[in-house]
Amino acid sequence: LRTSMRTNRRAAPPTPEQLLSQLQPTLEALLAARGGLGAVEPMRLAPKSADTSEKYLLRDNLGQPSAVLSLSPANRPRATEVAATSTRMAQSALGPRLGRVVLMPLRAGTVNGVGFSVAPYHRPVSTFKPKRALERRRLTRLAQTWLLDTLRDTMRVAQAHEVQSEFRAPLAALANLQALRPDIRQRATAELRALDTGHWQPRLALAHYDLWQDNFLWAPDDNEFGFVVIDWGG
Repeated sequence: LRTSMRTNRRAAPPTPEQLLSQLQPTLEALLAARGGLGAVEPMRLAPKSADTSEKYLLRDNLGQPSAVLSLSPANRPRATEVAATSTRMAQSALGPRLGRVVLMPLRAGTVNGVGFSVAPYHRPVSTFKPKRALERRRLTRLAQTWLLDTLRDTMRVAQAHEVQSEFRAPLAALANLQALRPDIRQRATAELRALDTGHWQPRLALAHYDLWQDNFLWAPDDNEFGFVVIDWGG
């Protein structure tokens, strides 16, 4: 009686260098009308960023920033694909006017089983402290206008199943969580009572869930709001 044994080994995930090499023809074709593909440079993400993808700055043949390439992390190979889908959903929900703030990818797909997306480059808020302070004040004013319009246009009354999953269940968990301070648990109980008596009618609106300054980028002058928002994966 013969027994043959095979050792199953998982193939090592492709390295970023391998993926970049495989993406080279795609990037060259995609950016041909945007000054060509001159250089690819790794980008450093902000320490607070929840985005764990590998990001690369794509420069044109004159050395100017042209686009940003995102590669999904090894442990979440579909991350950029999911983010691209969320981005399209957000733009659709916001409509033609408010949706101009959503930065849409030029291309999203997979290479060697790993998701990627390419988005147009836009300048971030300055890192030079005096200029950054001025830009943050201007950005706050612009963002407030857009946020109020977004709230007005996307807000709706929550349906019964949404009230249960998004409001009643979380509040009940808070009310019964002994680790919390008594005043917090009492407030959760009071809000549950308001739900049950109809004194509070919950509403829902489109939310970004990671809307901090490094997810805002300055937009060209033809953008009514003056900025675009990235990282819609949430």
